[in-house]
Amino acid sequence: MKKFFTPIILSLFLLLSFSSTAQTFSSPIFPTGGPSGPTSKLLVVNGNPAIAYYDAGDLKYIRSTDAYGTAWGTPVTLEAVGDIGLVFSIQIINGNPAVSFYDATNGDLKYVRSLDASGTSWGTPIIVDAAGNVGGSNSLQLINGNPAIGYLDGTNKGLKYVRALDALGTTWGTPVTIEAGRVSFTGDLQVVNGNPAINYVYPILRGGEFNTVILDSSYLKYVRATDALGTTWGTPVRVDAYMFYDVGVGSFRVVNGNPAIAYDRSGDITPLMYSRSGDASGAFWGTPIVVPSEAYSAVQPSLQIINGIPAIAYFDYYYRQVPGVRNDLKYVASNDASGMAWGSPVILDAPGEVGYSPSLQEVNGSAAISYHDRTNNKIKYIGPIPPATTTTTVTSSLNPSTFGQSVTFTATVSASGTPTGTVNFFDGATNIGCSIKKVYRTCGCA
Repeated sequence: MKKFFTPIILSLFLLLSFSSTAQTFSSPIFPTGGPSGPTSKLLVVNGNPAIAYYDAGDLKYIRSTDAYGTAWGTPVTLEAVGDIGLVFSIQIINGNPAVSFYDATNGDLKYVRSLDASGTSWGTPIIVDAAGNVGGSNSLQLINGNPAIGYLDGTNKGLKYVRALDALGTTWGTPVTIEAGRVSFTGDLQVVNGNPAINYVYPILRGGEFNTVILDSSYLKYVRATDALGTTWGTPVRVDAYMFYDVGVGSFRVVNGNPAIAYDRSGDITPLMYSRSGDASGAFWGTPIVVPSEAYSAVQPSLQIINGIPAIAYFDYYYRQVPGVRNDLKYVASNDASGMAWGSPVILDAPGEVGYSPSLQEVNGSAAISYHDRTNNKIKYIGPIPPATTTTTVTSSLNPSTFGQSVTFTATVSASGTPTGTVNFFDGATNIGCSIKKVYRTCGCA
């Protein structure tokens, strides 16, 4: 192909990638350095992955110094008075990271927000609810412009919800009790079709000699507010009503427009379950799917949307704790955007007892997970491999050239691996008609 110009002003647009259909993960690292955990939550904060975590009674936060999580900064202590932060939730609240957490010493639900977008410095924690023992499980979310929390009322075995009166979470409204009497765990607060919604576990009360709650039998339930603020709530529905099995509260996300929950259902073997509502509001739920897990006991699933596809990180726990048998971090991704069919699980970390309390997030279009290494008693992180650095040079066969002469432009790409992607040649804003789909170090356009 020949193109003729009088003065030639050439710009090169080079798009390179080293990705494949199946993600390749980096080697796991210890971002916090010393002993930490067992709980952690991963979130992308101001472009870089960040982790809030529990550390020997303190609530701490650390953020990566790069967009892929290859290097990490200095930990920041958010609260250190008493036993703080074993249970918590982290979200971006109006531009800055914020955390809701449980003060186990006083039985209070608290909230703290960073003073900047990266989480370098933080404000003073605020007591959100102190009526009894509250906050033993909690989930923070931005609801209609203000922070809100769904949480457990341990004193009354209830599910409660409270929303701040301002956008920063400086002052909070009056808590609303959604259901009381037999709630044992509360899940994730999400926005579903414009209104807040939450999942929770409801133990089954079976009549017997003492008419007691049978803790190894429970329902997984879901409820959605009837308004955008969460002032009033609808009737709870059962997501999994399978009798005589205990269900975990799981991980709740909106998947392809409809609410969905990944959870575990215990028995002789604990399968990894997935259920997605048949409508955008969660009014009815279909038959749960057993996700391929290749696990004896697939517990603590973390559901997330990774590059448009639902995926789950989970802990393959073997209760007998036989050395070298399971107790691994595993990951499985769906074959479609709704989670109707799933691929084969992969082991991401296996030496020792690793994978406890995984937290899955999308980092630069790929999966990344924070979790606990019980063998070393440290928080771990595994994520995508950063793209290789490339250097591109462009040469012409004639320089200078005159009107009417044929000129060949050659782009040479240098990289540590074999670059793939697309090279486009432009004259100013005009594509001169040469697009190289596959790049093998050198390509040309004439």
